[in-house]
Amino acid sequence: MRNAFLTTTLITLLVPGVSGAGTDAAVTADEARFVAVMQQMDAASKRLAATEGSLLERQGEIGGAVGRLLAAEAGISADLVVGREAEFGRALANLVRTFQMQSTYAHRANDALAKRDLEWLQYLKDKNLIEDAVRHDIAIKTPLFLRRAEWISRTGDLGMALDSITDATCFRDMVVADGFERTGLQISYLSPYKEVLDAGRKRGMFTLTEQEIHERFTTPTLQGYGKVLGVEVEVSPWNADRRITVRIVSAATGQSAAPATTANGPGESAAPYRGTSLSTL
Repeated sequence: MRNAFLTTTLITLLVPGVSGAGTDAAVTADEARFVAVMQQMDAASKRLAATEGSLLERQGEIGGAVGRLLAAEAGISADLVVGREAEFGRALANLVRTFQMQSTYAHRANDALAKRDLEWLQYLKDKNLIEDAVRHDIAIKTPLFLRRAEWISRTGDLGMALDSITDATCFRDMVVADGFERTGLQISYLSPYKEVLDAGRKRGMFTLTEQEIHERFTTPTLQGYGKVLGVEVEVSPWNADRRITVRIVSAATGQSAAPATTANGPGESAAPYRGTSLSTL
């Protein structure tokens, strides 16, 4: 009875046109569902805030402890987050909060980036500016790529081209949640937009599809990066499994460059994984 009373009271306050007199008769299934959803959202927000608050109270301690744990597991003697323990702790608290968000869909580490990307891409589609945006994206990164292009030309190190394209934080943070794999001069990952797109389309937010993004934005952008770097970039056609493969091809021969064999076995870059990236901005 108490829950029914609360529901009736909330509907009276939140639903236009519903008054106290005769409210029980005016409560429709849709209105009750609306109130129930809002109550669930409020309860979930409070749980998230409580969890995050507990972590933030010890952000420096948690950040330092996790940094040391990661270094130990990786066999690294250096302190990975020295002097930035609190910042790292805050980042971890935010990540944990994201992972606790299960309403509508299980939120991933890249959720905020995917939403921002899709909002921008939808605007570009609505204004018929996607092709212009591709050209701009390539042009604005050209100064970063040209120095590396010269080095690739001198050394033939095509691995640097793949590093330049895919090691930037903006790219890695977007695709890491859906399985980023690298072998030699090839990477693969799942398209990162499905959950957000599906949820947004139900609310009338998006008309985009993942295939449209892949064909009109992702593919020409990556291939444009390759031209600036002096290599050919092959991007796999869209397919039902949503897995995207990006491969560096020697511009001189048009053939896929064979991955070097190292002590770790075939299919790995001969040089250490440098981590050179657009994040040098």
